[in-house]
Amino acid sequence: MSISRRQFISTSSQLSLAATLGLLTRCGTTEEGTPPNIVLLYSDELPPSYLGCYGGEFPTPNLDALAADGIRFTHSYVAAPMCTPSRYALLTGQMPGRCVHPEFLEEFPPDQPYSIGWNTYIDSDAPTIARILSQNGYVTGIAGKWHIGKMPATVQLPEIPEEADLDDPFVNTQLQLHQRIISDQIKEDAGFDYAASVTWQNFDEIPVKKLKFHNFHWITKGAVDFLKQRSED
Repeated sequence: MSISRRQFISTSSQLSLAATLGLLTRCGTTEEGTPPNIVLLYSDELPPSYLGCYGGEFPTPNLDALAADGIRFTHSYVAAPMCTPSRYALLTGQMPGRCVHPEFLEEFPPDQPYSIGWNTYIDSDAPTIARILSQNGYVTGIAGKWHIGKMPATVQLPEIPEEADLDDPFVNTQLQLHQRIISDQIKEDAGFDYAASVTWQNFDEIPVKKLKFHNFHWITKGAVDFLKQRSED
């Protein structure tokens, strides 16, 4: 099934209104009358032509199955051609220029023209989809790239040498601390109940050189661990 842009706008407007009214849990229910689970995948630089369900040459059987059983968007747009403001719009339902982070407002007061870049940060004052879902009985989780926050000056990440030995138990302990601090900050800023296998910015902010890459197995594990925790419900 495919959906036109006009149909999508109409449907998304209804969902936005329902969320505003605190009725998100009533927008769709399972046969048992409980709210449906939501799994949202958001990828950087993924053309539709990469996916089998859009005629792509790469094997993507799981995504193809989701498309076959659900709705396949044929016209879809992002709020900005950059990852950070695009992600801001996704998480808040607001245009990036409505960012309420203090640094953004200091540089671009509400009555002044603004310039959108990697500057639309999310903090605990921002209304997010995670907070709205939590208020409506959901348990929310995130794994993967964040790159939409500003680390507070009061938060100190452990200093780990770029050439650190990954087999050193102390280095392992420090890396776990690094990950825990980042996860806790994301949960505080965005309102998620769970965060794991996350990078604060891109992979290049990971302190150890040998880990500076997109580790898809690690990211997937963080997401799957969350799904397994909730599977009994």
